[in-house]
Amino acid sequence: MVADYLEGGTAPGVYLGMPKTLPLLSLAVLAACSSSSSDPGLTPQANCTVNCPAGTYCDGDRCLPICAPPCGPNEHCGTDNVCHPGTAPDGNVVPHLDGGPPKKDGPAPVTDSGPKPDTLDPNKALCDCLAQQPKAAYCMKQAVTCQTAADCCIPGSTIPCGTYGNTFTCTAGTCVRAGCGSKSECVSYAQILQQAEAAAWDCHSAICPGVPDYCGLIKSCTTASDCCVGGNVPCGLYTNHYTCDSGTCAFQGCLSDAECVSYAQAVGVPDPSTYVCQKAACGNTGNCMPKPAPCVQPADCCNPSSTIPCGVYGNRYRCESGGCVYDSCTGYQDCQSYAAALQLPDASQYNCIVY
Repeated sequence: MVADYLEGGTAPGVYLGMPKTLPLLSLAVLAACSSSSSDPGLTPQANCTVNCPAGTYCDGDRCLPICAPPCGPNEHCGTDNVCHPGTAPDGNVVPHLDGGPPKKDGPAPVTDSGPKPDTLDPNKALCDCLAQQPKAAYCMKQAVTCQTAADCCIPGSTIPCGTYGNTFTCTAGTCVRAGCGSKSECVSYAQILQQAEAAAWDCHSAICPGVPDYCGLIKSCTTASDCCVGGNVPCGLYTNHYTCDSGTCAFQGCLSDAECVSYAQAVGVPDPSTYVCQKAACGNTGNCMPKPAPCVQPADCCNPSSTIPCGVYGNRYRCESGGCVYDSCTGYQDCQSYAAALQLPDASQYNCIVY
């Protein structure tokens, strides 16, 4: 059975702009990239005739690779989900999940169903993939309704109200998470998190529409070692594993289960052998996570000794690809049931906050 706990936001970041371990209030650049397991059977996009695996997007009857971050103007995304110099070769496709062979090499036929492969927007492909992933949401104490933005701040947070990570807007009486607005705000946020290079943090524009702008550290480099940051994780090991791409540091993610075991040892996980490298549902990065417990149905994942009923936030899971995945809250009532089951003070003030 899966232990009845939420790992308190210790999921590692996807980009260099994210701290080595994310507090619960920290904003993910592209939320679901690292917070949910990758189910290869993604829902086909519009005008799609095949089921494409994780890390790809559908273009008619073909599966084309996604690279995150997207490739530059003189690069193409290879079938290994890595950016390569030059134009994509003909037939740069990934086998689809329907059992048939991939499309034969050769120039793509000209159709009116959409843009040609060399004109497809890589950002849109990435964002479309992310939009299909479950959103991460947590039950936390917050005003259920609001009159001003200050009503929405998380009480008791180490991040001051109005600073990135604890910033909201009040829209039609509902609290809506907000992004960063300035470099100074991001510097303050990084200082609160005790980041070694806090002065270099800045506010960056999100790639996808509807995603708040985010605080992050983007470093210049000559070699990959220039990108490493201080802490108890050695340089070259997840989450301190980067590449130097065209003079800019890019987060590499994990490359193997063995790397994740070493990472777990470095951060003091009680049983490092349980950590494995799981590829994100979209893009080319992997993240070190505990190996999901096996399941056939969601109920297999519940902790029978928990005071929280099976199926309620805190003891609710999805069963994806035969593995248990901790599920997010669904709304105010869900959080009310969660808080009541734990007999939390001010249970009526717990609300479902989407990150």
